[in-house]
Amino acid sequence: SRVSSSSDALLLGVRPEKLRLDDNGVNSIKECVVTDRSFVGTSTQYLVRTPWDLELVVFEQNDEGLHDLRVGDKVSLEWDSQHTFGLDGAQDVNAGADLDDEE
Repeated sequence: SRVSSSSDALLLGVRPEKLRLDDNGVNSIKECVVTDRSFVGTSTQYLVRTPWDLELVVFEQNDEGLHDLRVGDKVSLEWDSQHTFGLDGAQDVNAGADLDDEE
């Protein structure tokens, strides 16, 4: 699909379930750090901080037996390019977000 924008700015996104804890792909972010992990039924949810201090959520199925990561472990993230989507970069990046400081 296509996105239209009123400026040259573009925001890229990837859904959390489409991120993988690996670095074999073309689309990857290296030098990330696990900041939290939670077992949530059939999957484990990892919070991962990027080198530019953005925290991302990554889900990994528990039955795959791929990783047993701990808080503080260094990881890389990857995703398939078909799972990337674009948003109008001129819009508020926090629009629709549930921000903690809003009471």
